Amino acid sequence: MKKANYARWQTPPMDILENILQRLNLSDHIRLSTVCKFWNSTVTRSDIHCSPQFPCLLYPQESPKYLKFYGLSEGKVLEIKLPKRCRGWFHSFRKGWLIMIREQGVDSKVFLLNPISKAQHQLPSLKTIASFEQSVNGEERTACAASAFLDYKIELSSSNISECIVAVFVGPYKELSLCRPGGKRWNTFQVTDYFKDEYPLDLLFSRGVFYALVTSTFSNKNGGVRPFILNFRDEDEDEPCAVELKLVYDNIEEPWSSLNRGHGDFLHRINLNGNHRAYLFESKTNNEILLIHHMMDTFESSVIEHQIIERRMHPSKYSRTSEFKVYKIDPYSGSFIRVHSLGDQTFFIASGSFLSLQTSDFIGLKGNRIYFQGQGLLEHCVPTTLSNDSGVFYLDGAYVGGYVERRWQSIDNFRGHAQSWFVPSLRYS
Repeated sequence: MKKANYARWQTPPMDILENILQRLNLSDHIRLSTVCKFWNSTVTRSDIHCSPQFPCLLYPQESPKYLKFYGLSEGKVLEIKLPKRCRGWFHSFRKGWLIMIREQGVDSKVFLLNPISKAQHQLPSLKTIASFEQSVNGEERTACAASAFLDYKIELSSSNISECIVAVFVGPYKELSLCRPGGKRWNTFQVTDYFKDEYPLDLLFSRGVFYALVTSTFSNKNGGVRPFILNFRDEDEDEPCAVELKLVYDNIEEPWSSLNRGHGDFLHRINLNGNHRAYLFESKTNNEILLIHHMMDTFESSVIEHQIIERRMHPSKYSRTSEFKVYKIDPYSGSFIRVHSLGDQTFFIASGSFLSLQTSDFIGLKGNRIYFQGQGLLEHCVPTTLSNDSGVFYLDGAYVGGYVERRWQSIDNFRGHAQSWFVPSLRYS
């Protein structure tokens, strides 16, 4: 009888399993997966419904052996050790997957990783991109060759690996490269005009179309859409796949005001709304394409060293979030319409990722807000910077333009390593 009861507990009915898993947060899921083989396989089963997990903020890596992140629902820092086969440096997060890089010079590896289930999928060798070896050979240091070559503007068409196409801008000329996870080669296309100073700002996949946000300082374009059809094919495929791409030219923002002040050997410059970062989002409520401008006040102090021949400037910079501007993009004309409410949505923004969530899917999450993790202090020529610009931006109608509430402690930001919001999932494999 005791053995029978023990066996029933080892394999409880499906409704009980779902009832248990729906009540667990991320740290509980991780602990449960280590109990035994049965529970490890249970928490990763796709046929068992689990409540959606709150986003976590992935901290800049100190070592390729582990990941640290802050769990919003737990309110504490969690750590995940990576087995040897999963080790690498975090690049960015898209569609439920971490993009990881294992630096090995011209033989560097890029792969997709689910940090919870440890599932991973290799991307084709970067050596199949002609400009990669040229880029590595031209670098004095090859320790971070792949990280420098791959732009942070990277996107996946789907979380389902069997349907997924990976898109990323690469190299000094910002070519667009496409591949399939597990494929043999990258397909590369020159879609921006390097000689007209067209520079990619972001990538988004929505309803069968890749959107690339582009800025163009030379032609001074402000809005507009340029469509492409890219014939993409892997070596094992007989027929090419037509991939639709739309270049969307960014909306130019003017700074509010600028102030310069000199004092002795110091020069101080303040620009209100003097800089912005741009992101593309897909609305979770109506599938519209949204443009987000993360507006920042910038403060720069320079020490002027008087020498006989030259004057050298050693700047120290600080950027502080001032507001977020949201625009709806017409996918055909590229015109921008200012939006003052996100409705039942919450956005999450950091250097290595962006997320949009429908608030009603999460208990305790409130809508019409943007959680952000900015850069903050940027010291000149130091390996570590202090990231202390973080918080929540409220798009409430009671405040004209919204308002910022700063939260969380400062983070040591190791130069070259991103911070990222991600939604933990045990389901991707």
